[in-house]
Amino acid sequence: MASLNDVNSGVGNGGRAMTQLAGVSQMRKTPMRQGALLVVVLALLTVASTLSMVGFTTALRHRRQVAKEVHALQASELLRAGLRRALASCRDDTNYDGETWDVTDAFPQFNSATIRIDVTPLASQEPPSDQDLFSRKRIDVSAELQPRAAEIQVIQRSLTYVTNNS
Repeated sequence: MASLNDVNSGVGNGGRAMTQLAGVSQMRKTPMRQGALLVVVLALLTVASTLSMVGFTTALRHRRQVAKEVHALQASELLRAGLRRALASCRDDTNYDGETWDVTDAFPQFNSATIRIDVTPLASQEPPSDQDLFSRKRIDVSAELQPRAAEIQVIQRSLTYVTNNS
């Protein structure tokens, strides 16, 4: 049986250098094992970096898509506001023919935000009565938003509404 001194010095174990600490054997790592470990660590780092880049680009693409959808929704709401303004102006002034409404101050995230309203009288299809011959009107409303972010294109929306004042 080998003594404790023999075990610590490697004698009695076939000459291999081995230490025993708290019942756990540790062998010296060879350069071949260290090289293999390095390759595994580099492969894992490559996989982690690739997954991080894919996640980053996916998040960036999603953020841009959400921004486009928000801007399109804002343009649609501006159209509705422009139509309400045009209807109220037509009701208040029979000679109202439209306007360009600049709302850039209300939207600091845009270089420009404008609503264009065009009102065109339409001839009535019914025989003239006490009402004006041109009481029906065609209202064309368009909204244009030019975002400050260069990667997002100009957003344009338009609608046409025909009043029926009979």
